[in-house]
Amino acid sequence: MLQESIAVKDVSPFHISTPSELLETPKEYQDLVKRQLTAHAEGELSGADDYVKLFYFLTNDPYEKAVCCELAKDELDHYQRAADILLDIGIDTSFMLSQNLNDRAFYATEAVKSCRNWAERALISTLVEDAVIDVLEEMAQSSYRPIADMCPHVLKDEKLHVGHGFRITRSMCKTKNGFKQIQEALIRNERVELRDIFTLEPKIQKARISRNPRTNEKVIVPEKKTVQFKMSKKWFININNE
Repeated sequence: MLQESIAVKDVSPFHISTPSELLETPKEYQDLVKRQLTAHAEGELSGADDYVKLFYFLTNDPYEKAVCCELAKDELDHYQRAADILLDIGIDTSFMLSQNLNDRAFYATEAVKSCRNWAERALISTLVEDAVIDVLEEMAQSSYRPIADMCPHVLKDEKLHVGHGFRITRSMCKTKNGFKQIQEALIRNERVELRDIFTLEPKIQKARISRNPRTNEKVIVPEKKTVQFKMSKKWFININNE
């Protein structure tokens, strides 16, 4: 019996380490890197504005105000890291520093803009920033090494930001009034959009009849609210290199 020898090509991971190497890649790849990093830089800068121009004024606790300033400082550091990488490939983002929050399009999020109280601020960090971590973890796998190398530090900070939101939520839920505020914040029908990336939108699941898997008895499942995650078509195309 003849055995066929099949040569398997060794495919090494695709990595681009320097700006000069990036310029030698296909234009589509360069455009993807530039769009992804520009959106990230703008989002981090907008995050800094959110903390000092919105969230700061929702509390009278001096400690929480100080934390808002510290987290804004983190966001500015994240912006600068991204801006430096972009500048190395010929993109100057310094114009973003003089923009108003409403002038930035990539991370336009109505839930943040319309944040009314400290409970809603807590949930934005707990839920929305937690969703952004998924995006950052994907960026950490970028084949453009400067982006991948930037992400561990940014992820570490952002996870602390989410933890801060969770701490506020947990603390508020210890009192009857605080628990009520968190409930009210959750049931607000807000649509959270990170433009060209994803949308989080509340949906009503209608009441239905189901079956208990143990007893096979019919049970009535009451109407409830869920959160629907929808990836944008543009982001889907980008991450799948289509």
